Amino acid sequence: MIYVIDVVLNLISIAFDPTGNLIERCCREIMERKKGFLRQHKRGEVDKHRRFGDCNFEKLQIHQGWRRGGNTNMTVPLFYNSQCKIPTTKYPDEAASRKPDVSSMELSHGQIYIEGSAVIIVMVLVSIAIEGDKDFQTYLNVAHCMDGAGFYSLQFYEHVPYASAWGLAFAIAPHLKHLKTGPVTVPARLYSPLANARFLVLLSRLGPGAVLGISRGAYMGGERAGITEVVENVEAIASYVRKIASTEPELYVGTSGPKLVKAAASSKAVKAVVVDNLANPRYARYLKNIIEEVKRKDLKLIARPFTYIVPESGKAVEPLLSLLRKYLPDLVGRSPMVEAAGLRYEELLTDDPALKEKILDSFSLYGSAEDVLDRAARLVEAGVDHLCFGHPLSDDLVWGVRAVSERILPYLREMSGD
Repeated sequence: MIYVIDVVLNLISIAFDPTGNLIERCCREIMERKKGFLRQHKRGEVDKHRRFGDCNFEKLQIHQGWRRGGNTNMTVPLFYNSQCKIPTTKYPDEAASRKPDVSSMELSHGQIYIEGSAVIIVMVLVSIAIEGDKDFQTYLNVAHCMDGAGFYSLQFYEHVPYASAWGLAFAIAPHLKHLKTGPVTVPARLYSPLANARFLVLLSRLGPGAVLGISRGAYMGGERAGITEVVENVEAIASYVRKIASTEPELYVGTSGPKLVKAAASSKAVKAVVVDNLANPRYARYLKNIIEEVKRKDLKLIARPFTYIVPESGKAVEPLLSLLRKYLPDLVGRSPMVEAAGLRYEELLTDDPALKEKILDSFSLYGSAEDVLDRAARLVEAGVDHLCFGHPLSDDLVWGVRAVSERILPYLREMSGD
């Protein structure tokens, strides 16, 4: 969800309110309005406000502005406390040759965007994941379409039969201004932790931000890593990155299994759990409960269902069903998520028409943009913090990105109304 705080971001506000009390009052008021809105929302069966409700913006830091030829352009409020960790880098007036890029800053359970004089807090992150079977120009077109449009990240599947996700991320990152990118998820045994750490540091220097997911390993056959091995792998990567770059990396664990979810949630190095083909709200709630039992309020649950958006409802079924039969045995396998859908592993490959709808609804979002939005909203209600719309998205990938940008993200903005 997105909450807009209209504040005056210029020297006049600082002159009359040097301590930031006015902005702080605005922040507190918007948080109270948010809580009330969530309680009254027509889909408000899940008490989501408590996930962010204890973040009261108790402290504020104001960047005093940047001078060009003696004129201060603007000020930007940054919100932070123990629950809301925002980078607080200082930009001395005399050292600034240009206004720093503050159009996208990470919040503990959301994202901040600056649009003119409005501070927009996005409470559900939205990303897109792409397979490594496209030509480079398509990736570049998608990146340009997403960059600055409110998306959080462009993720590349690291599926061994296709192009290297690291290579694609390295090629795209220099063309980005706001969008994070990276491989999600890399099999734990495909590269050493040190190699992944070095790649991640390089990627973060090539673009505005880097993400990396580690998993047991689809398409790895007998080389699939164990549960403990995956978590130790992530912790080793985090340790190497801290030594190399003195930064805290954004690392995910990819899994749909409750045991690995619990193990990942117990490690502070893991920032999110990403679940491929998670489209079942009941199973999303089940995984969210596991995370909450470990008391990791900062750990995000990322649903990354296969997504197929078409101009009209009812046109997406057969192409998507064919893809699911191709991918599910490797991506989902014998996960408890299959049983939760009321299916057996063998039925994932069946042509039985009676099971068609159950397979589609359990592992994908499909139909018109409005259909996809309705299905995605149910995942958010169940506790998903981050929606990553996955392969194939649409027949025309750029059209699909625009459909999400123009017909799904605006809905989230509307939800911030009074």
